[in-house]
Amino acid sequence: MNKSQLTNSEISSFFDNMGVMLKAGITTEEAVQLLIEDQSGEDTLMLTCLKQMSGEMSMGTSFTDALKNTEQFPDYAVSMAEAAEYTGNLESTLYHLGEYYRNEESTARTLRAAIRYPVSLLSMIIVLLIVMLVLVFPAFRDVYNNLSGSLAASSFKYINTSFVVCEVLLVITILLVVALLTRSEERRVGKECR
Repeated sequence: MNKSQLTNSEISSFFDNMGVMLKAGITTEEAVQLLIEDQSGEDTLMLTCLKQMSGEMSMGTSFTDALKNTEQFPDYAVSMAEAAEYTGNLESTLYHLGEYYRNEESTARTLRAAIRYPVSLLSMIIVLLIVMLVLVFPAFRDVYNNLSGSLAASSFKYINTSFVVCEVLLVITILLVVALLTRSEERRVGKECR
């Protein structure tokens, strides 16, 4: 499976525009050419794909073969378009693909927003725990040493217990942040490969 380099919003826009033009009676080759003219002056990956598709289609390659040859569209989209082209249902399938990738983009944005808050909160907790371990607990130990010359056994146990608890919480919090980031990355990569 190849990894899509086009964004879901670019893919959605492409399929929406193709669907509209096919509904208007424009051929796929003419529609791709119109999209190239619409993007003239911009140097984007989509424009490069459209030019490649146009060149291949002008030499007799089918729309879906040209789509596949760009290697920038997800395998799922290419397969759906291929089946639709074969059955003569390309127009409505392109609309559905546009809607599908628009929903994928919306879901990805929602997921990023949902993960951003806990990750930032856990990051602040990590900083707080590090400050406690590096600055606060050693300062308490120094204060006790200056006041009584040495720590009482019970006080020493409390400070050591606090150190251990703080270190354990720090490790757990770091693991939570890593798990959240890894899980969100796995979902993003999994959706891009579809």
